[in-house]
Amino acid sequence: MVTTAVEFGGIKSAAMIGWLTMVLGTALIRGGWIQPLFTDIPGWVSLTPLLIGLRFLYFNLALAVIAYGGDLLGKTIQLPLLPMGWAVVIGGLAVGSFPSLAGAIATRRHT
Repeated sequence: MVTTAVEFGGIKSAAMIGWLTMVLGTALIRGGWIQPLFTDIPGWVSLTPLLIGLRFLYFNLALAVIAYGGDLLGKTIQLPLLPMGWAVVIGGLAVGSFPSLAGAIATRRHT
């Protein structure tokens, strides 16, 4: 009998774990349980049209980096749980650093 190797990870798994990490991180920041990275802005940033567009581009790009980067990393290194760790780290960094990026863009626009 010929069997195939069990594969873990991949694009879908990394994207799902990254998405869940970003949702959890956003909830923790908005709830005030953790502070965003690189800024003293409490909570979350305002909903201006510019920042809504920035959110759309930023988080879709972050999710693409998580999904395809995790898949590439998993296929290259051949460790099944490495894409999941990649997804958690990059998703957490993306959510944690967004308020500082948005704050910098908002203050630059208003000066």
